[in-house]
Amino acid sequence: MLDFKNAFFLDLTLVHHSNFEHMVTPMLLEGETVLFAYHSLHNGVLFTTHRIFLMSMVGFVDRRRDVTALSYRRISAFSLETGKERHKDSAIEIAFKGLGKVRMEFAERESVPALCRLLSEKTM
Repeated sequence: MLDFKNAFFLDLTLVHHSNFEHMVTPMLLEGETVLFAYHSLHNGVLFTTHRIFLMSMVGFVDRRRDVTALSYRRISAFSLETGKERHKDSAIEIAFKGLGKVRMEFAERESVPALCRLLSEKTM
């Protein structure tokens, strides 16, 4: 399971077909679809219609992957942080009830407003 004390995902890039989608496909509920898929070199984040999947590399030798599924209902708060440049330096931090926080830093800023809108809809 994800370590919520040190949970951060850096340099995430929006992709249309994530390398990690095949890992969560067996876990998707009927009618659940992927809305946003982000990945970096060793990590991935998928936002679906029902929850958030966080994928991270566990070991360097055997390349195991950890998949943590979190319901939108567990979100207690989220924040958006932007930098000076228009196309870079955006981050979202999400606090999950009883678990801790996850920080996601994005390589580009274009999809972040739509992602914030999704989080707003799912947490209201």
